Amino acid sequence: MKKIFLGLLALSAIVTSCEVDNNLDRHNYNGDSLTYFAEQDTIQTVALGVQDDNVINVAIGSTDKTSSDRSYSITINEEVSTVEAGIQYTMPASVTIPADSHIGNIPVTLNFDELSTEVKDTLAFSISGADVADFRYNYMMILSKSCTSELSGTYSYTSTNLVQGQSGDSCPDATGEVTWTEVEEGRYSTSDASFGQFGSCWNDGPATGIQFTHNCAEITVDPNTTDQYGDSYTYTIVSVSETEMVIDWSNTYGDGGRATITNPNGWPEVLQTN
Repeated sequence: MKKIFLGLLALSAIVTSCEVDNNLDRHNYNGDSLTYFAEQDTIQTVALGVQDDNVINVAIGSTDKTSSDRSYSITINEEVSTVEAGIQYTMPASVTIPADSHIGNIPVTLNFDELSTEVKDTLAFSISGADVADFRYNYMMILSKSCTSELSGTYSYTSTNLVQGQSGDSCPDATGEVTWTEVEEGRYSTSDASFGQFGSCWNDGPATGIQFTHNCAEITVDPNTTDQYGDSYTYTIVSVSETEMVIDWSNTYGDGGRATITNPNGWPEVLQTN
């Protein structure tokens, strides 16, 4: 987050100091040839979806056409960037504006599987060359990934390895149904956060009140939500097959267990681990 903040400050300073040039219109420009990033907003937010094209073309533009190709070097700002070349992204070391053209494209290829669902990463780079302008020569991409979430429904479960909080005593296995209800996009409430553990270990009703989010292969309980006794929860996905999801869970009181949750219609492919 600090790198993003510092990067935004750096790019904002460049844009502010060159406000007149940054609004340049090549159609009404009569000065020396200049090359710069074509988009006026040089900070781009990319939330890559699982079905999206993973190649993002970043255009550079020139005020003039020439009869031959023109090439410009690309330099990664390592101090601001948080993604790793060759793992989370690939991009060329140079970009070419073809002959008789105003525009060249930098293809940035993103690796969907390696992008984070929990934090926003940054990729910052600049162009350099003979006629590169002193404005819009830096560019930043703020990167994340997102997936359509479709977990609403009522599912059967079997709970094993049940443990009673504080005492650490084992409890009998439990079976039942749990209902997940989408309260906003990618965010769900649950009818029983303990998957029957409260009934088995405490002879109590279901654990209610917590909410969790789903994004791609991650299910994350909101730590700011608690059950009726004020305890927060952690869910850890062990495995997901076509119809069975296995979750280890615990709460801050020490309760815990393993739930095998069955969806006869099949869990989303992006969640499946085997």
